[in-house]
Amino acid sequence: MPRHFNKKFAVVLLTALSGFTGINSSAGIAVVKKPLKPVPKRKLLSQNQYNSEIPRLDINLNIVRDMEAMDTNVYWPGGCSGPTVGVGFDLGYASPQTVELVFHGLVDSTTMQVLLSAHGVHGSRSLAWVLDHPVHITRQQADVTFFRVTRIYWHETEKRFGSGVDKLDPTVKGVLLSLVMNYGGSNSALDPVAVEISNGNIVGLAETVRTLSIGSTIDSHMQTALTKRRRVEHDFVNKTQSMFDSVSEVDPD
Repeated sequence: MPRHFNKKFAVVLLTALSGFTGINSSAGIAVVKKPLKPVPKRKLLSQNQYNSEIPRLDINLNIVRDMEAMDTNVYWPGGCSGPTVGVGFDLGYASPQTVELVFHGLVDSTTMQVLLSAHGVHGSRSLAWVLDHPVHITRQQADVTFFRVTRIYWHETEKRFGSGVDKLDPTVKGVLLSLVMNYGGSNSALDPVAVEISNGNIVGLAETVRTLSIGSTIDSHMQTALTKRRRVEHDFVNKTQSMFDSVSEVDPD
């Protein structure tokens, strides 16, 4: 999920557009503050169904929550990103099938079609899409989408690093999940991480995370943000005293 964001440019551009009334400056993201129609209550999950969405994964999910912005209005993080909602769920890069899985039972069919229409929208085109489609979800719905996205990306994490990653320390798993959500599981930039995991080398893993490539074509603001993210992930891994007993048995798929 790219987070290439030039905050100054976005603020100037947004304030020049009609209908724009606010910036969530503390989160560093542009947010549309037009009057929003509430999502219809019908067809939504019951409270018990909401509760059942809480994942039973032994993962430190707070790491991902801390890394990703949370907003119940659809917004554009900037750069190459697409329209985004909830805890960093990029509608522009997600497949239509994934969007349907994530929002099933949470929104009505009309809202679902609007969300699906963001597929393939990236970069500056995302700003126009956001302004034209002021979608809003509740905090509870955002939490459910986060849990669902977590499961989807955890499967991608296992595919990328091997099913044995489930035996790792919960904090290490949270860092790996954060990396896959940020880079994408197929990104070759994560190859050095896979090597350290297969070797069961937590010290090497921490340093590898800190020095991962963040790209040379992004602006200085985003380079600073991603460098900080890698440093925080490094610190999480570095503070973990040991991996699970059978970490050496991790076999990449």
